[in-house]
Amino acid sequence: MLFSSLKLRSKTRTVLACIAIGCLCLYGIAYWQDLSAQDILNLLLGAAALLLSIIITALLLVTTLKLLQKALTRWRK
Repeated sequence: MLFSSLKLRSKTRTVLACIAIGCLCLYGIAYWQDLSAQDILNLLLGAAALLLSIIITALLLVTTLKLLQKALTRWRK
């Protein structure tokens, strides 16, 4: 493979290969579905916004539960 001839660590080669495969798959789907670059950008931004909102919601939930736990332990004493 192309990335195995480079003098990089195994994990770095793996990450580069995965990124290259992802880009080629995205190009293939865009070509097959006749999508414009703007459509692809909107799709990627929408997916990033969804993941960011899930992460923020999870952080807020964990923080709220930890604060409730601390409040309950202080209240019981």
